[in-house]
Amino acid sequence: MRLCFDTQFPANQLELSDGSGQRLRLENRAGTLRQGDRVLPEPWLVSPEQACILRLGGQAFAGEVWIEAASVGGFTVWHELELERYLERVLAAELALWSAPSALLEAQAIAARSYAVHQMHERGALFADTRDQVFSAEPVDTLPANLRAKLAHSLAATRGQLLCMGNDVLDARFHAACGGHTEEGSAIFPELPPGALLGVACPPCQASSPTWSYTASRADLDRLALDLGLGPNVQRFQVTRSGQGGRWLELEFFGSRASARCSLEALRRRFGPSLLPSSNVRSTWPKAGSPISKGLNLRGTGAGHGVGLCQAGAKELAEQGWSSERILQHYYPAARIGALRSAAPVPHP
Repeated sequence: MRLCFDTQFPANQLELSDGSGQRLRLENRAGTLRQGDRVLPEPWLVSPEQACILRLGGQAFAGEVWIEAASVGGFTVWHELELERYLERVLAAELALWSAPSALLEAQAIAARSYAVHQMHERGALFADTRDQVFSAEPVDTLPANLRAKLAHSLAATRGQLLCMGNDVLDARFHAACGGHTEEGSAIFPELPPGALLGVACPPCQASSPTWSYTASRADLDRLALDLGLGPNVQRFQVTRSGQGGRWLELEFFGSRASARCSLEALRRRFGPSLLPSSNVRSTWPKAGSPISKGLNLRGTGAGHGVGLCQAGAKELAEQGWSSERILQHYYPAARIGALRSAAPVPHP
């Protein structure tokens, strides 16, 4: 099985270089891919010589890539590589390999493989960023030999293993730290079927989960009010829906003209996941129901959406001697481990 994924490069000029040091500059002129005055056919195939690494926008690609000029500006780059090679770079980006126990690496490999196979069958492509799975910008060949061996062993030990529900591959979401309890999948992602990803207690993460604080400025809230049609500003809010373990799932914002509801995940996308690390809000100032005169401070715990495998909790469980199978049974109680037998071919872009 092979995977495709695309990466957006926002600039309207793109410089390519291969392992021999040769450089090529492409341009997006009004949605047309050009090399100087030459209009290139799209998607344009770039095939570096064998053993060369093609570098695009700070990322390295070994093998063929297809490049298109995006209609909104910039470029879309498509790349094919084998599933296990893709997983190498996902694990290298998702986990600190030097400190990750083998059971955690194996559990993460099975979850990441399951997610990738599921999304490939649904969409035929994967994004190389947090819209799907974080992907290392550098090939694993650049890692120290001991880490390459550790990574190879974990992938070999789980090769072909998937999380399944019935005859379907599970859409196995995962995240960095839940804060003490993972969330039922469909509560965060409406596209997931209820009951597929159940919320479970995660005691190891409760004490060790990172805490955070973020303040949305008055200007941030004014823009939110405009987008939600509330009037010129946000006057107050209330919590309308909570999840397992007390996670806030939805807020209702009130303005001078109207009120509107907004999920915490939508707020994370708006303000930025790096600023609002999770939807696990524990307190705010002003408090819910109180007038908001300036900004809104949110304090919480955890990192990520909170669905599926909790990497922080799984690491501690692995250090306690749990096997990868036991870890997966804990975080995906409705699933079983199955085998990858066949997959539909991936079309070229």
